[in-house]
Amino acid sequence: MTPPELSPPDRPPPTPEHVEAAQRLGHTMKRLHRLISSRVMRGMQDELQGHDLSFSQVTALHQLRAHAPLSVTQLSERTRLSLPAASHLVERLVKRGWPPARKTRTTAARNWWT
Repeated sequence: MTPPELSPPDRPPPTPEHVEAAQRLGHTMKRLHRLISSRVMRGMQDELQGHDLSFSQVTALHQLRAHAPLSVTQLSERTRLSLPAASHLVERLVKRGWPPARKTRTTAARNWWT
């Protein structure tokens, strides 16, 4: 049987052992994140060299693969690029055959890309 959840005012203060354990866990998680990130970045760099793609282009392709269909506006939000930059990036990718484009709306800001 699980004990009932304690509301914040009823929760006892953490013990020094718990605080130390939480700090160790946080430190370990940061190290793990750095390790994974560096390996992912190395893999992406290899991929970029093989296809002559920029980091922004790979990021955009990843977002399109994971969340298609996306509008250019949505892609700009997901990649944190300005709308004009995202639009230009999509145009360059489409010219190179990445990704196949499908326009379903008439205005440029509402184009959906799959």
